[in-house]
Amino acid sequence: VYSPMQAGLLSGSFTAERMAALDASDWRREDEDFTVNLETNLALADALRPIAESRGVSVGAVAIAWTLSGPGPLGRAGLARSRRRGDGDNRAIRDYAI
Repeated sequence: VYSPMQAGLLSGSFTAERMAALDASDWRREDEDFTVNLETNLALADALRPIAESRGVSVGAVAIAWTLSGPGPLGRAGLARSRRRGDGDNRAIRDYAI
């Protein structure tokens, strides 16, 4: 698994405004997931929000748990970029079943 939160799209904190504010050199400005498919992908992240809220975890934790619940080998599960973002999520993921 390379990027279960799709470079921030499924973190629950990525917005169209954040996309617009990205540096001109940011690779996401050229990627279809962040351009032509941005609205659809943000809607998917919003659809995860009620699931996360009902279980008391972050949207990112649901995205990672969803990835981990799938078949196939996993070389690395996505982790939060910072301890602040990840606090609680790793415990939530461990105990969470979709």
